[in-house]
Amino acid sequence: MLVSGRLMLRSLSPSTPPTLASNHSAGVAKVVLKKGKTQLFKDGSPMVYSGAVDRVIGRPPPITGDIVLVADGSEKPIGWGFYNSTSMFRVRLMQLQDEDPSCALNAEKLLETRIVAAVKLRHNLGLPSAHTNAYRLVNSEGDRLSGLIVDIFGDLAVIASSAAWVQTYQHQIMDCLSRLNNIKRISWRPTVEILKEEGLDLSDLKKPDLIIPQTMVKDQNTSKKIYWKLVWRTRQPLRVTCFIWTALKEACLTQDNLRRRGVIVVNMCAMCKQANESVNHLFLHCPAAARLWYFFYSMLGLQWAMPFNIKDAYASWILWRVDKSIKRIWRMIPAVIFWNLWKERNSRCFEGISTPICSLKSRCLATLYSWHFFAPVNSVGNFLDFVSSLSLVR
Repeated sequence: MLVSGRLMLRSLSPSTPPTLASNHSAGVAKVVLKKGKTQLFKDGSPMVYSGAVDRVIGRPPPITGDIVLVADGSEKPIGWGFYNSTSMFRVRLMQLQDEDPSCALNAEKLLETRIVAAVKLRHNLGLPSAHTNAYRLVNSEGDRLSGLIVDIFGDLAVIASSAAWVQTYQHQIMDCLSRLNNIKRISWRPTVEILKEEGLDLSDLKKPDLIIPQTMVKDQNTSKKIYWKLVWRTRQPLRVTCFIWTALKEACLTQDNLRRRGVIVVNMCAMCKQANESVNHLFLHCPAAARLWYFFYSMLGLQWAMPFNIKDAYASWILWRVDKSIKRIWRMIPAVIFWNLWKERNSRCFEGISTPICSLKSRCLATLYSWHFFAPVNSVGNFLDFVSSLSLVR
């Protein structure tokens, strides 16, 4: 369902603009930078790493999530941010000294201001549009909210938290987003591995929350039946359907799942060798997977923001309203990508054979053709006609 209209945020009541100096006297700790390190952060780098910190002034000393001043070697404030006593990034710098004084040391006001700016920027870019209602509203450092990502899918806002301060201000962030027009649901997705590095106690982290107004809650049995149909009532081979069901349960035997079962393996993605091999990484966020998804996006003329887990990605794709002439093919595309990625992953793991990404793209198209027509590619002309039909633009 496409969302029409622009996102707007109802303003909070104005408050008296504070200054950095006046707030320091009220007990805000000060992080003093080493000599020669100041200009880097004045130029826009938001991550104050531990090696750039000379000393911390404040009694009691600040704890993770606290607001602190950031100062040069002469203890003159250059801005403020959120402190982390554990992370290699001691401070995530949020605002410089010469910026809007109404947001000085005021996290709630800053969040509102930055989110409003992000909404205006996307509106100027034509988002949402008649062609898509899926896009990234807040892009971490790109929107000057380091550690916070917000993706919009119709009336659903998916929040990815990868910083301690984001967890601290979880309710304020959700409050800002809930006041956006057209946002009716909010899903909170903490990035667990990164938050470990931020020093958070994972026992305090909740499972991903989906906040849904009571008027939108549907019968759970009906939802389960619909989801079951989406997976099993397709034209793909039964063994593929069984695999897709396993993958959506995040139960297929990736390196990550093998380690959970006590198998001693090196947890590294066989496709990119850059990250741990989890189900979500392998099928959605691995660079190889991203190139396959983008290949189909381009072919279909689609703008898409990838959700953070495989179940959301699959459901969002399957439930997208497309023309009846392409619906059956459309619903098989995620399975085609998952199946070919899994086969290629196994080939690299157990046979040491790698397929170039261009050949993998061709293999995906051939797989889609054979599943749709219940026959392998036997005519170049028919295959090219099939490929040319894969477009949402008519």
